Amino acid sequence: MADAQHLEVDGKSADFIFNTLVQGGLSKSDAAVVASTWIFENFGRVKRTFSYVQEFPQVDPACVSTFSRSFAHEDWVDGESVVQAGEIAGELGFNTRFHRIEADLDGLAKDVAQAFVCLAEMRRSLRALLDELRAEINRVNSDVNDCCHRGPGGVIVDPVPTFGGLTESANFLGTTKLADRTVSMWKTDRGIMVLPAVSTVAVAETTDVRVRRAGMLARFIEETPAVRTTFPAGFTLAAFLQAFGTQQTSDGASVRGLVDILPSAARFALLNEMVTAVAEGEAAALRTTSGATAAIASAFGLGTELDNVAKASIDKFEAIPFKARGVLLTKGVTTMELLVNAGPDKIVQMLKDAGIDVSRAQAAEWTAMANTLIKVA
Repeated sequence: MADAQHLEVDGKSADFIFNTLVQGGLSKSDAAVVASTWIFENFGRVKRTFSYVQEFPQVDPACVSTFSRSFAHEDWVDGESVVQAGEIAGELGFNTRFHRIEADLDGLAKDVAQAFVCLAEMRRSLRALLDELRAEINRVNSDVNDCCHRGPGGVIVDPVPTFGGLTESANFLGTTKLADRTVSMWKTDRGIMVLPAVSTVAVAETTDVRVRRAGMLARFIEETPAVRTTFPAGFTLAAFLQAFGTQQTSDGASVRGLVDILPSAARFALLNEMVTAVAEGEAAALRTTSGATAAIASAFGLGTELDNVAKASIDKFEAIPFKARGVLLTKGVTTMELLVNAGPDKIVQMLKDAGIDVSRAQAAEWTAMANTLIKVA
C-alpha cells in the first residue's frame, strides 16, 4: 500500500485505512481489497500497480515428508529359520517386527495428516488470492467501461443503464437450481426476483463456515484438555498457534485457520476471550458480505432489517437439534441472547435433566455460534 500513502481524504491515507482494518480483525488480503475500493471511490482512475497482499510462498518448510521407513524384512528359509515371538540372536521375533511395522504406519499417518493441513492452508490462501484478483479485475473493468463510453471532453456518450429503484425492499428466500445454475430468490414489492447466487450466509449448522469458526474453536478447546492445561491464564496468539496450530478439530478443520482472522500480535487473558474475539471478527466480515444480513434476518423471521438477532427465537437456530431446542424453550432459554448468557454448563444441565445427553463441547459450540450471529447486528 506504500504507493497510495500520499492519497488522502480528510487527513486519512490509504495506508491508514488498511492498517485500521487489519487492527480491527480483517485479514491483510481482505483489508487490501477494501482499501483499494476506497482509493477507487475517492480518486477514480489513478496509476496503480497490482501486487498480492496474501502471502503464498513457493515452499513451506512445514509441508514436507518426514517419513523414513525403519522396518526391512529379512526373508525366512524353510526348515532353517527360527520363528518365534521374542527376540534372540540372529532373529528379531514377531513382536519386534510388528512393532517396527506399527511405527512405520504411525509415521505415514503423521505425514498424511500434515498433508491435509497443508492442503487446507493452501486452499485458504488461494481463496484470498482469488478475491484480490476479482477486486482488481472489477476495477479494471470499470475503468475500461467508463473509458469506452466517454467522448471528447470526457462526456458520457452512451451511458450504461443502472438498476437502482427497481424495488423498495427485498427479503432473501434462499437459493435453488434453475437450468442447472444456482440462483438466489428474493421476495420484493414487485414479486419474486431471481438473481445469480452470491456468497451469502445461512444459520444451519452445516452451512457458512464464518458462522461456525468461533463455535468450532470453542469445541476444540473443550475436546482437547491439553489446551486449558497449557494456557490457564494470559497467553498470546503466537504461543497458542505454536502449541496447537497444526492440530485439527473433530470436523477436520485446521486450528490455525479458525483463528486466522485475529491480529498476529493478539494477546488474551483467557481462552474464552479468544473465542469471543473470533466471533467478533467473523461478525465484522459477515456485515460486509453481500446478502448476508438479509439471509440471517430471513432465517430468523426478522424481515429485511437485521436489527436484533439477540432477541430472535432459538426455534430456528438449527445448529441445536430439534428436541434440544424444544427443551431449552420450555426452560426459558427462548432467545439467542439468553442462549449465550446461559453458557455451556447450564445448557448441559438443563438438557441432562430432560434426558438429553450432550457434551459441554457441543454446548460451547452452540453458544459461540450464537454469539457470532448476535454480533452481526
